[in-house]
Amino acid sequence: MRLRNIFAIGLAFFILCGCSTQPPESEPPVQPAAAPPVAPPPAKPAPAPAAPIAPVPPAPEPTPPAPVPVPPAPEPTPPAPVPAQPAAQPAAPTEPTAPAPAPAPEPVRVEHPAWKHEINITLIDDGWGCDMENARQVMFSAANEIFKNFPPERRIPRFEVKSKGGPLFIYAIDDDQHALIILNTGGTYWAQMAYQFAHEFCHNLCNYSGQNPQWWFSETLAETASRFALSRMAETWKTSPPYPNWTGYSGALQGYFNNLQSNERLPAGKTLAQWYRENAEALAKNSCDRPKNNVVAAELYEILNAHPEYWDAVSFYPRNPTDPDTFDEFLRVWRRNCPDKVKPFVEAIAEKFEVDLAVNPAQTPRSGG
Repeated sequence: MRLRNIFAIGLAFFILCGCSTQPPESEPPVQPAAAPPVAPPPAKPAPAPAAPIAPVPPAPEPTPPAPVPVPPAPEPTPPAPVPAQPAAQPAAPTEPTAPAPAPAPEPVRVEHPAWKHEINITLIDDGWGCDMENARQVMFSAANEIFKNFPPERRIPRFEVKSKGGPLFIYAIDDDQHALIILNTGGTYWAQMAYQFAHEFCHNLCNYSGQNPQWWFSETLAETASRFALSRMAETWKTSPPYPNWTGYSGALQGYFNNLQSNERLPAGKTLAQWYRENAEALAKNSCDRPKNNVVAAELYEILNAHPEYWDAVSFYPRNPTDPDTFDEFLRVWRRNCPDKVKPFVEAIAEKFEVDLAVNPAQTPRSGG
């Protein structure tokens, strides 16, 4: 048994040595055989770290410049034509926009359904100092000389008149169905009565119910109405006064008119435009400066005396208190409001004041200048 064990051990030893020493003489170079561990050349991945040399970054850097040659400039150039096309499209819409300013709504006269194309005057008995019917006939005559120049569709309220506490015109009474005129007269001073009533009657025709820097012109128009009524009454009463025995009063009416028309005229050698530039500020501050109102009224009278049909222009008088602050702009708006047949009145006024009506109102400053 012991011998068997020894034999087994020997055999095992022999087998072991025989496997590793198949070429017995190469036993010493077993060391190279250890090369199998060298076989970890798979570990040559270690040399792979030498790859850091591969990242020779210089090579990748030249690649970025390659995109640089792809100049983005060419890309913008294609978009350039694209904007060119839309630019042509907007041009079309601009054409319809141009006519837009042309349609300016034609203003409508301010009238109440109860008004009529007739002069209806009722006197309130507050101490006239004369026969009230005679006084009413004087006022009717003054109003008629103006109102007969208006078209038949023009309507006015009925008027109630007092003799004391004015002169004054109150626009809205009883929901605008009638108006109140307050004079400062009495007795048989027919010319004075006609003068005051025509002035307040004109305020109604203008339908102007607010005050702005151009209120002075409304006062001037009213003074013009007084002159016009007196001069026409003087002519009419020569042959057709309210009563036949009043024909002799025609001369008194003419004298009253002559006195008004000769006083406060333009200084010699000065145009109305020059005079206005010197007095515009004063008129804006005091719209009822009668001497200054009369200077302009004398000029307006000459226009209306030659063309009484222009009276209807006052029906289209700018009536909003926030209307243009400058007189030039005011005249442009007034002309635009008027129908063609009475535009010449505003144009004649503009010519005297040297105002260019051709300027587009939309381009003119509306507040102060």
